[in-house]
Amino acid sequence: MLIGLDMLRRHRCVIDLDKNVLRIENSVETSFLSESELPSYARLSDNSPSTEGTTDGTESLLKPTAES
Repeated sequence: MLIGLDMLRRHRCVIDLDKNVLRIENSVETSFLSESELPSYARLSDNSPSTEGTTDGTESLLKPTAES
């Protein structure tokens, strides 16, 4: 999930890197996932994900474009 700075400010969020949590309005804390807990398509690694069978429109984001 991506949260914009405007949403972080609106809900008075604090990113606590010591505890590895996002604190929302001083009442709710949610932990950040480690890379091993992420789904394979969300990981930052040298192995590029396969674009075969994708239907969500991300093919163009993953494939390099050929320019002439």
